[in-house]
Amino acid sequence: MRDTVTTVDGLSLSAETSGPDAAPAILAVHGFASTAQDNWVAAGWPRALEGYRLITFDLRGHGASETSPDPARYSAALLRADALAVLDHFGVERAHWLGYSLGARIGLDVARESPERIATLSLGGLPSTDPLSGALPADLVAGMQAPGRDPLALAAFAEGLRASTAPMQRAEQPTLLVTGDADTIATDPVDLAARLGAELVLLPGRTHSNAVSARAFKEAVVAFVGRH
Repeated sequence: MRDTVTTVDGLSLSAETSGPDAAPAILAVHGFASTAQDNWVAAGWPRALEGYRLITFDLRGHGASETSPDPARYSAALLRADALAVLDHFGVERAHWLGYSLGARIGLDVARESPERIATLSLGGLPSTDPLSGALPADLVAGMQAPGRDPLALAAFAEGLRASTAPMQRAEQPTLLVTGDADTIATDPVDLAARLGAELVLLPGRTHSNAVSARAFKEAVVAFVGRH
């Protein structure tokens, strides 16, 4: 079921839920300059997560969600509030978090600020430092210019988030870190896993762009969430 969620500051987010309403919920949050469709649906995640209630949405400034040219509309606090607004809209009190790249970073923040809402964290392609803090990597710049993207909104997004992101902290929830061993954006996964107290799964030969579709990534998340 696709629906529109209104944020605390009045923007509209495009969100979707599938699977049994009574099943454990997984909130899947995509990366920068991507969309829920590209990050999760096209990569085969709905089928991999059959039996769960899968909730996805396009981040503000992305996909079918509303955009703004104002960097102040893209603070870390507003991104956290958006995720909780989506859960509230669908009547979910507590969910497992599945995030990729930026979506993984937001998950750590939500888990820290609202720990009662997050059961576990499955974090894919998480950089050990903020990739939006300086010159954007070429892969992200290319993503901003892809068809259907709003480059001005994405540039504002990067600026707003850069000015408001807090240092990364270990979460109290069970945490899984999954990274392609050829990822040039999410580097130093072994050290990062130690810092976060996370289980680590490395995906042989996978880069930042193609790790999300790996069968081993899906299998690791299903097994991890199933244990908790």
